[in-house]
Amino acid sequence: MKIRSELLVEIDGPLPDSCLLPKHYVIEVESEITECTCGMGLQRRWTEVRHPIGLAIGEPEIIHRVKCCSGCETSFRCKEIEKFIAPGCCYAFDVVVVVGLARYLYHRQNAEIQHDIFRRFKLWIPTSTINNLANYFLDYLAGVHYSASKAIKALINNNGGYILHADGTCEVGTDTIFVVIDGITELVLDASKMPAENNYDIECLFKRVVQLFGDPLAIMRDLSSRIAKAHKNVVIEDVVLLVCHYHFLENVGKYLCRELHGKLTTTMNKHKIRASLRSLRKDLVRYSKTGPAISEEEISKFLDNPNEMLDLDHVQLRRYLAYILLRWLADYTAEFNGEHFPFELPGLVFYRRCIKLYDRLGQILNAYQLRPHELQTLQTVMKKLAPVREDAKLVNLVQRLDKAENIFTALRKALRFDNPGKKSLSRRHDMAMTINTALKLEGRLGAFRARLQKTIETGRDPDRITDSKIVIRYLNKYWDQLFGHVIYVEGRREPILAMRTNYVAEHKFGNSKQGLRRKVGTKKLARYIQAMRPEELFVSNLAKQEYLDIVCGGTLNHLSAYFAQHYTPGMAIRKNRAKRKTSHPMPVSKKKIRESDLLFKVANGIKVYLEMMKPCPRAV
Repeated sequence: MKIRSELLVEIDGPLPDSCLLPKHYVIEVESEITECTCGMGLQRRWTEVRHPIGLAIGEPEIIHRVKCCSGCETSFRCKEIEKFIAPGCCYAFDVVVVVGLARYLYHRQNAEIQHDIFRRFKLWIPTSTINNLANYFLDYLAGVHYSASKAIKALINNNGGYILHADGTCEVGTDTIFVVIDGITELVLDASKMPAENNYDIECLFKRVVQLFGDPLAIMRDLSSRIAKAHKNVVIEDVVLLVCHYHFLENVGKYLCRELHGKLTTTMNKHKIRASLRSLRKDLVRYSKTGPAISEEEISKFLDNPNEMLDLDHVQLRRYLAYILLRWLADYTAEFNGEHFPFELPGLVFYRRCIKLYDRLGQILNAYQLRPHELQTLQTVMKKLAPVREDAKLVNLVQRLDKAENIFTALRKALRFDNPGKKSLSRRHDMAMTINTALKLEGRLGAFRARLQKTIETGRDPDRITDSKIVIRYLNKYWDQLFGHVIYVEGRREPILAMRTNYVAEHKFGNSKQGLRRKVGTKKLARYIQAMRPEELFVSNLAKQEYLDIVCGGTLNHLSAYFAQHYTPGMAIRKNRAKRKTSHPMPVSKKKIRESDLLFKVANGIKVYLEMMKPCPRAV
């Protein structure tokens, strides 16, 4: 029986007619070749029986009659069956595609995938098998990706070349997943997993990328020196090396403000300002339940026209007003733009709100001669907030932090990084920049550096001089890598504008971790990041039509057919993955650790080692 050679299973379509075939219907296959290359005839030697599962073929019983040459003993197998099922597998390529897309593209859990496949195709797949099929999907997808490297290279060369964005991510105690992305098309070109960001592994990854896709136009990196060394050892000198402006500013800001901000937070905590006011706010809520309730509408009317609402219960009204002030103070995070330290200084923002509330209450309460128990709650608030004005050490610390914040804000403005726009920095969206802005950036930053130099030479404030020296030291160290985003390519009319940040890589990592949380339902991802495979990052390429045109004929419906065509490199990846590995850099089994004479053996080993060493004279 001849088997169809194409799979056209609609991923979200109706149930294929072939899935309605009876279970274990028989298909007999054998090679159509009748004569060996040596000229001898072929004979049937043995028969293999398989029971594969597929969406297009259902659950047949395949009787495979293998032929052999009567002279040289070469075996000839039917190749048609490999268009559906990889050798040594029980599940067809189309099942692997459906499972892989559900797992990595739609982030579904094993039970969801299992029930969805049964609902649509009447096939029941064990949940333990789904994990294996998902890994096969990554193997085959990586094989297709590397097989299509020439076509991908042609695609990125149509844009004039590619800009290499390199970055790594990890959780505490896990290996690092390192990715290389084209900043123009935002395609993941390659990914690797390494124990840590080390020179050797990064250089190996860069060599593979350069071998497959050629030299990049530029490399965008964070402040990691290891990526810079890989650039120096692997990529040609003409390639521009750029530093991510976000990481640059983050490092400068932390150097300027981290110690001061930490001292401010510690000092505020010693005075227990936030804790005591939180406790007072809870007491107000508890006491308010003992009196007549006041609606939010009545409170709003009172605040708009106090003279018209004096018929409210006065005790309750005082509680509500005090509660509103404390809620306003606790809501200091409303002033944030979605950024994080050091782009926002939460301790300083909270202190400024405390100052504002303390001064405003002081103006009101000091205007009246209040007895000790009048407006007692507001007087208590004043007492708790008093250190923000009366603690000289705290006031001086805030003034010093203000100076550091001012010079950091000026640096952000010079880099045109002061306005995050509609999207916050924490959402990891690239800061917009035009070609005109990029060309003027070096001049703006040069003028800013000149002003800092003048402050150092003529300034009288030692704090500002110290901060200016810190910023100038950073600027001088990374000056050549902060510019060059406008890249002119021969034969191209318009220049290429490189991104100024590494957000494209950060965004890929963020989406991957968000998908992990969808699957596992937990915030702590350390164990799952450790188990995560770097090939998962290739899945994001499937959302781009230009990539689909290259690797699977323009539609995901053909992905299983392309898996069948290029399963050989995927099988090599699968074989390498199957090798026993350990996440420990210096492995030793528990069986060895628990041996009763372990300490004796180790001590004896140290003794032998010391005896082998030549005596080394002590330093004088």
